[in-house]
Amino acid sequence: MTAQFNQRTRHRVLFAAILLCSALILAPQALAQPKISTPQPIYQFGSALNTEVVTNDFIIQNEGDAPLQILGIQTSCGCSAADPGTNRLEPGEQTTITANFDLANRSGPQTTSFTVRSNDPNTPALRLQFRGEAQAPINVEPRTVNFRQLMAGETHTESVELNTSVPELFFNVERIVNPVDGLEVAYETLESGKSYRLTFTVMEDAPEGAFNSNVVVHTGNAQYPVVNMRVAGQIMGDLVIVPNRLRIPYNESPGNTANQYIRVGPGRVTNFEVVDAVGPSEDIGIEISEQRGNSYLLRITDIPVDGRFDGADILIYTDIPGNTEFRVPISNENPNTED
Repeated sequence: MTAQFNQRTRHRVLFAAILLCSALILAPQALAQPKISTPQPIYQFGSALNTEVVTNDFIIQNEGDAPLQILGIQTSCGCSAADPGTNRLEPGEQTTITANFDLANRSGPQTTSFTVRSNDPNTPALRLQFRGEAQAPINVEPRTVNFRQLMAGETHTESVELNTSVPELFFNVERIVNPVDGLEVAYETLESGKSYRLTFTVMEDAPEGAFNSNVVVHTGNAQYPVVNMRVAGQIMGDLVIVPNRLRIPYNESPGNTANQYIRVGPGRVTNFEVVDAVGPSEDIGIEISEQRGNSYLLRITDIPVDGRFDGADILIYTDIPGNTEFRVPISNENPNTED
């Protein structure tokens, strides 16, 4: 009886061992895989002049147990990257990718990135970044002066400061070129050669309509001779008419015409009616349609583009007491005409 029991036990143990071996043989084995990594995915370069190119060496590692193949590098705007020292990394190996970020003409906080593509099944695209701030050698704050909407006859002043933090850089305000009618620009010295304040004042006699132009400061510095500032706004009269001038490209070919649109909206006067609109010729068509917000859209059709109506006006008639007629000049000058 004991012999039989021992024999059965041996058979059971042997059978269990066979099953265990079979399970181990048939169990799926973990596949060896590459694993891409970097100790520094983001390079914080701090603050740099926008005349510089920032450079960094990004380290790429293979933390997997199979060879890592770098398949390519995709860069974004402003960023470039050289090919790594090697495109194949064995487990435990690393290489370096040298990347550049051109800060030319940039200002303020900056972020740009590039992507390393590889055969890592879990991270096929590894993104690396530059982050920091670009500063102009001559800083302008704010860079754009926006008066937004002003009523005709009002005055309004905004200020801008020009300065430099570059120790060896000195500049002056030698000349200001201001193309905006009705806008006065003055300056005061905060620190000679280093810091100035400009004031922009919209005068009472500023013409109605929108303006959007560059004011240019000549600095007397040979390396950075000019500084540009954007100045924009809209002077609102009884009505807001956009555009306040029809600018039509010149074309001398016979029979060519152009179509334009004029939008008429409320300004100081909110309740009004456009009763008529007339062009400089009966051949020019004008369709008037009422829009939302108590405004009107004028479709001007069949305007000759051969220069014959350059300087002429589109006349818009309203029911506003004491201000019934508004003029929108046509600009269609022949560029080949000699003064």
